[in-house]
Amino acid sequence: MSELLFLIAYFSVLDAQLVQSPNFLKASAGKSVSLSCVIFGATASCYQIVWHFQRHTEAPRRLNSQGRFNIASGTFQSDCALSISNLDKSDSGIYHCSKCIKDITIFGQGTTLIVADESVDTPSVFIFPPSAEEDKALCTATLVCLVCNVPSDKTHIFWNISGKVIDGISSPGVITTNEEYCMTNELIMPSNTWTSETSYICVVEASPGNFLRKSMLRGNHFYLQSFN
Repeated sequence: MSELLFLIAYFSVLDAQLVQSPNFLKASAGKSVSLSCVIFGATASCYQIVWHFQRHTEAPRRLNSQGRFNIASGTFQSDCALSISNLDKSDSGIYHCSKCIKDITIFGQGTTLIVADESVDTPSVFIFPPSAEEDKALCTATLVCLVCNVPSDKTHIFWNISGKVIDGISSPGVITTNEEYCMTNELIMPSNTWTSETSYICVVEASPGNFLRKSMLRGNHFYLQSFN
């Protein structure tokens, strides 16, 4: 009987979820934000809800409800939101909520918060050419497009190679040590393709219908980049 009760309790925990929103949020320094953490499949109570904050590659640390940080703690609340006032660039990072249910800790999927200066609203785009070592060892060439200060984690990055549109491989965004949110897109091609084409353009759709382009022209012994 005790084993049956344990299994019932265990599977009830498996049904419990903490759903955070938004997944990505960009806000200006000095403003206030609210990060949502809603309980599903368990008793609606913010009791024992814990928020964690992680910057860069540092270990996560627990947040307390004090100063600029306020954590909803109502007994019968289902949205255990974290509110942050007077945002600072050092608040940029990933926020996770968690709750202990029957000795098992469950976590939300996380919210990435980017705090930026209001004056900085245009992404920076850089193209890095392939290395000679890669060409010799693998007979491939990899172009990397680095985009910083992106407006969203859903920012679309792709390539235009001598008139041909290619998606490339986008990597999840990361927060740099100077609090910028950057994404990369890699274009891997055979070496003979790299040597036969001359025009490479990284295209960033900063917002619907708003495109930024960084161009690279490949010569025999040089690379010429331009931004438009």
